[in-house]
Amino acid sequence: MAELSELRTVDFWRQHPLPIAYIATGVILFLVFVIGGFPYDRALSGSLAPMGLDLSYSDQHPRFPIGAVLENVRLRDASGRQNQPLFAGEEVALAPGLGTLLGRPSLDLKAEAYEGVIAVSLGQSKNLTRVNFTIDRINLAQYPIPTKMRLSIRGLLSAAGMLEVNDSTRMTQTGNIHIVAHNLSVGMGPGLPHLMLATLQGSARIDHGVVFIQQLTGNGPDLSLDLAGSIRLGPNAAQTLVNLSGHLHPSAAGRAHLGFLLNFLPHPPDFRPYTIRGSLASPVLG
Repeated sequence: MAELSELRTVDFWRQHPLPIAYIATGVILFLVFVIGGFPYDRALSGSLAPMGLDLSYSDQHPRFPIGAVLENVRLRDASGRQNQPLFAGEEVALAPGLGTLLGRPSLDLKAEAYEGVIAVSLGQSKNLTRVNFTIDRINLAQYPIPTKMRLSIRGLLSAAGMLEVNDSTRMTQTGNIHIVAHNLSVGMGPGLPHLMLATLQGSARIDHGVVFIQQLTGNGPDLSLDLAGSIRLGPNAAQTLVNLSGHLHPSAAGRAHLGFLLNFLPHPPDFRPYTIRGSLASPVLG
């Protein structure tokens, strides 16, 4: 039997091509068997269920060289409280994550949607689901904003973050999120002017159902703003509580463009911060 030191030499590999070919073929066949027989739909459903999410699709077919493709994918709130899907895409590519070969079930997803790219890695360890995600230049005008929000939003959004979930309630979620948006335009309602921001960027930490906004800053032709505070997530907008404060600095162009809206603020824009408190459905501006 060859010594370990012999296995490391080039001569040994040259002198034993046939056994090496058998070993390589066996490894490849093993990987093909494991990856080809991977239960993508069950693994994906099992990873999404702890987050209270439900996935549906019309068809599944293999993806070369490994993985599968789901067609006509819809991601919804499993509680049924929201009829509109959280995500809708023509195709989502799936592949087993590297952790799968080490006995730690994981799944990588990638989709081209809303004129951008979304990539997600899902991993499970006992009752814990880990989610790592990146969103690259999603066109917000293509994303269906719920009609109850009465907003129209345009711009390009990029984001990245990590979440950990150990049951289907939001009270145990932890993680962090970083976002960047470009050329953002937010319409507050019919007949009202749009708020224009060239850039908006921020970071937030999620800890047991509370989103702590560590920093959210925006700059544009109309104004600059900074915001911080917390959002305590509830099962719906009426039970989601916000406690935010920040400063607003309109430009001369912004005062002319947004003058009608600025007149409704509790005080003129100056050194004093504004506060937003109460439920997300009916917040109170102070």
